Amino acid sequence: QTIVVPSQSMGQWLQLGLADRHGIAAMMQTPLPGSFLAALYRRLLPVPDLDPAFERGALTFRVFEILQDGRGVAANPSLARYLSAAPEPLDRFHLAKRLAACYDQALIYRPDRLLAWEAGEESGWQAELWRGGGGG
Repeated sequence: QTIVVPSQSMGQWLQLGLADRHGIAAMMQTPLPGSFLAALYRRLLPVPDLDPAFERGALTFRVFEILQDGRGVAANPSLARYLSAAPEPLDRFHLAKRLAACYDQALIYRPDRLLAWEAGEESGWQAELWRGGGGG
């Protein structure tokens, strides 16, 4: 069985609930929407593998590098203040992980917005960060 879930914790909760109700929950996959769609595209479309740079883990590290370098930060004074108050790399990594999750959701549900960001049709710190290397 494959059930697409919005978060890993929801997948774990679902598996535990089914195991509790039925006594067992085996051979069950609970992928996130992005992973599920990427696997589906690989199976159905006659194209080479999708760019792994857009997977959440890769996005996390790309956004982290941008935050470390300070690219895309000037567009938002609040973000700049946060980063100056949280100089530790681990703090920046946690922020990068959250931002990558947002970008991952946008790739699935709002690809039109990301295309507008890349084309420079929209501004704002999220678009600036995306163009600064988070995906553009």
